[in-house]
Amino acid sequence: MDKASRKVSNQDINPCLEESDASHKCLDAYNYDKSRCSAYFLRYKNCRKYWLCMKLVSNYHLQFQLFPSLLLTS
Repeated sequence: MDKASRKVSNQDINPCLEESDASHKCLDAYNYDKSRCSAYFLRYKNCRKYWLCMKLVSNYHLQFQLFPSLLLTS
């Protein structure tokens, strides 16, 4: 397995790996007819949106833990 494939398939890097694999399997099963796999695409999109939001919130809280002076107002 090449480096790019390992990166995409790593659960730590891609928390939506299960949804991604399901959408790819659906595409394979229905001969790449995207209209028949829209539910899988929606699940993947929602998963990615959720984890992006979690990452942003985590980074926001980390910023104030590292730089508490940002909380102080003059």
